[in-house]
Amino acid sequence: MEQWPKNNLEAEKRPAEKLRELIVEMSHDMNMSVRESYGVRKLVNQDGTIDIGEFMNVSGYGEKKIHEDRKKTYECEVEWSGVREEEVREFYRSNYNAETEEDVVRVFLEKKKNEKNTQMELFTMVLFNKMLKDDFIVVRASKYDDYMNGIDTVMVNKKTGDVVCAFDEVHDHKESSRAEEKRKTKTREARSGGAKLTYGISVSEGKLERKEIKNLPVFALALSTNQLNDALKNMNYDMTVSEKEEEIFAFFVSSLEKQKKEFFGTHLPKPEYTNLLRFEQSLNTMKKKRNSGKRQYEKTS
Repeated sequence: MEQWPKNNLEAEKRPAEKLRELIVEMSHDMNMSVRESYGVRKLVNQDGTIDIGEFMNVSGYGEKKIHEDRKKTYECEVEWSGVREEEVREFYRSNYNAETEEDVVRVFLEKKKNEKNTQMELFTMVLFNKMLKDDFIVVRASKYDDYMNGIDTVMVNKKTGDVVCAFDEVHDHKESSRAEEKRKTKTREARSGGAKLTYGISVSEGKLERKEIKNLPVFALALSTNQLNDALKNMNYDMTVSEKEEEIFAFFVSSLEKQKKEFFGTHLPKPEYTNLLRFEQSLNTMKKKRNSGKRQYEKTS
């Protein structure tokens, strides 16, 4: 196994770069697959996110709505970058030669690609695609649904056509309670009817449909810093599955099973209860894949 040099900035970037390269390859293959299976021109962008531009001619969307939603996502990026504060603008100007608002946002997003939270999202999509690609379509949600609806990853059951669930991934720092807080938030959301996926997909009668999905159960998936670093060091950067990836997949499926029980233990609105029953069927498929692994992944600090 290739080992990365320590205390080297380029070495720190390499896992993120390798993940992005794999996502590009995976996205290309996914677009080819849906084209052959469903006659769809394109499903995802190079980064694995649902391409909202392909909703242009879908009823209920159109050019005006898509333009407005893209503007909303950009405004989020502007706010998070802090570009409208003078000190922040000066920092980007001095360190990155970023003169305009657009330049600052571009640099901000480029830096964000190497953050652990982004690596967590990419790793999850890669892992679930490797393990479940024969049974599910696994994609990253659009930027809009990520920013506005708190959804990172979407799973569609190829056999039933249902959007069975969505994931909100969290990278949990040492001594942090973010993962537990996120799970509690998702339980509260479940009691309120679940999440909405504005730019959603489903499969019906052999056709891929683009539409809004409501009452979607969203599960929190978390890894600590050590777990994530360990995963990135020991994963295979191709479509084969390493032993470490099998272990983490087993850990994730166990987490999904626990959260599903917590959801059923609350008073759910009927639409989400129905969707959760559909998820339970898909979870059984995941459990079969999990049981093929040899070891259970135990969380480390």
